[in-house]
Formats: sequence, structure tokens, C-alpha cells
Amino acid sequence: MPDLESQASYVHSDAQQQTISRTDKQSKESPGCGDVADMFPDAKVIGSDLSPTYKATPAENLYFEVDDCCSEWVYPPDHFDFVHVRFLYASIADWPKFYKECFDHIAPGGYIEQSEPLPALISDDGSIPPGDILHRCSELAIEASQKFGKNMRIALLIKNMIKEAGFVDVVEKQYKWPVGEWPVDRKLKDIGRWNMQHWLEGLDAWTLRLLTQHCGWTPDEVKHFTANMRTALKNPKYHAYQTITVVYARKAQ
Repeated sequence: MPDLESQASYVHSDAQQQTISRTDKQSKESPGCGDVADMFPDAKVIGSDLSPTYKATPAENLYFEVDDCCSEWVYPPDHFDFVHVRFLYASIADWPKFYKECFDHIAPGGYIEQSEPLPALISDDGSIPPGDILHRCSELAIEASQKFGKNMRIALLIKNMIKEAGFVDVVEKQYKWPVGEWPVDRKLKDIGRWNMQHWLEGLDAWTLRLLTQHCGWTPDEVKHFTANMRTALKNPKYHAYQTITVVYARKAQ
């Protein structure tokens, strides 16, 4: 799903473009960084992930690496001008350790930026009432994260943890990502279209292991649940969205 999530991120990327325009040397990015390499041809851009999921790119300044960001970073101190982190909310157990790696490897004057969703589908008009399957999905995400030891609500803590890591000039912004094309606003409608596909294609991967290994469900129960979720997501009566938190900050000179 990186392409779908990256496309939705790109559509709403005002904060990302503002921040990255201040950097010019080394950039460490998550998948979906081909646009950054094209926008800044003089920068060396590195994308990393646990598996080789990347598509071929013609950008000569873009490099991909199979790496685990939770392990010790192999780069020298003060190496990067910009580190972008996105959608790792179910991937990291020790966030302070991760932010220390970021701080140690970002050059003075360089920036960190992180974008994380809350794994909750909500509505402003009451179209997702308590007890609804879309509301139940949010409850299951919280239950599973508590049982498998990785905070899926990290978006609520990013700002303070980045401050505690030593960064300054910390800025937090929040966005609404619709699920579906229900918004009137054209940009939000575009985001909603991509985010809907992201949910439809991602549900099985997000739920199967968590619900069977940590919540006691059977595979058939998960399959039935995700089928009902897809039906609900496609129902135009729901005006669902999720909140995306973007935080960026600078390492002092």
C-alpha cells in the first residue's frame, strides 16, 4: 500500500514542501520519496524500508535501502539535513531510542518531519455512532496495540517526544483525511479517493495477524469482519475521516 498512502500524503503535502525546501544536502526518506528526488535534483535522497518494495525510478539522486530504522543507524553523526518519517505508528516499540538516532544523525540546522495517523475513523455529523462497525474498528486498533506493545496512537505524543529528544522550533499541524469522495472540497475529495483505496486494500494486512495472534480471533472471523468493513466503507451514508498529525522541528546550530 505505500503507493496509495504516498499519493494521499502528496496531495496534502503543504507542510512537507515547506519544510523540505529548507534542506539541500542529504535526505533520508520513507517509501514514496521519488517526488522529493525530482523536486530537489541536487539532493541525495535515500528511501528505506524493511523489504524491497520500491519501484524502479529514473531519478539518479534517489537510492533505496533495505534497513530497519529500529536498529543502530550505520551513518556517521550529523549526516542528514532532513529525515522524514511517515506511518510508523505500528512499527516502533522504543520511540525515544528512535528519536535519539534521528537527532544524532541530523546535522545542526537540519530538520525532522513526521506524519502519523490516528487509527480511528470518526465523523463530525454523527454518521458513525457508537457501536457501529467503523467505530468498532477503532476500538480494536487500541486493544491490539495494547496487547502487542506498539503504540498505534503515537500521533498524540510526537510533538512532546521530539522536543524531549532535543529538537527546537517544534511545529505541529493536524489534517483531516476523508475516507471516500463525500467532501465537497475538491482537494479533500481527491485525498478521500486515495485514502479509500488505501483502506480497502490494506484491511487484510492490518488486521489478520493482530486479531488472530493478539486478540484471539479466528482467520474466518477476521475475514468476515474485513468484508463487513469494506461494505461499510463504501456506504455513502458514512462521512468518515481520520486525523493526520504532522510535526516538524529543527536541530539547533
